[in-house]
Amino acid sequence: MPTGGKANLRLRVERQPLASLAARLPLATTTIAALTLAFSTLCFLLAAISPQVGQVAQQWFSNSPHLVTEELWLWQPLTANFVHSGIIHLGVNLFFVMWLGPPLEELLGSRRFALFYLGAGVFAYAAFDLSADVFGRWGQTSGSSGCVLAVAALSALCFPKRPVYFYGVVRFPLWWLVLLLVISDLSSLFLGDGIPSINNVVHLGGVAFAVAYWFLLMPPTVRSSCSSRYPKAIERTHNQPESQDTRRQ
Repeated sequence: MPTGGKANLRLRVERQPLASLAARLPLATTTIAALTLAFSTLCFLLAAISPQVGQVAQQWFSNSPHLVTEELWLWQPLTANFVHSGIIHLGVNLFFVMWLGPPLEELLGSRRFALFYLGAGVFAYAAFDLSADVFGRWGQTSGSSGCVLAVAALSALCFPKRPVYFYGVVRFPLWWLVLLLVISDLSSLFLGDGIPSINNVVHLGGVAFAVAYWFLLMPPTVRSSCSSRYPKAIERTHNQPESQDTRRQ
């Protein structure tokens, strides 16, 4: 009996950190990142096993303006947010989602954050599809960059002075980074000096959705919870003095 009691106690102690970690993980952000990783990886594997099958998968789940507007493949503005053209493309977007998503989810709540993220992606691709004639861009495209730019733009509106460290040395506020990205996209779109594979219309559509959400859909009570750096709940957690138990450890 004593041996069994010690074993049970040890098991409970070992499980505690895992339970604590699971409780701290942002539900919507983690789920979105996991689905994006799984869906993109599946498409990569299909392409590796059979290029023809991979090409069909990309055609079905990526976004093609002529298929959306003429053939009414209306699922593509949604599914394209979970498909990526390469590992680097996927990795960069996942990095930004996991970096900027948790504080914004803390502020909005998991359900509202998930709806904002998906709504931004659909809006961004719809804007691209409807403006394809204007900008002469009818190519197939994919990736969660519209969602990422929307999350970055709304984060900059909510926490404008949140610090960003370039190579761990140069420090500047988050809104500078978003402004630089917007200027880069506008320059590439209207001056034609950008990279053709980068969909500037989708990026700008995500930013436009975030700005509209801030002014039209953000509840006043949630907006009042914004702070210059982080949600006030997070600031209180970061700034509160250590408990006596913590100091003893």
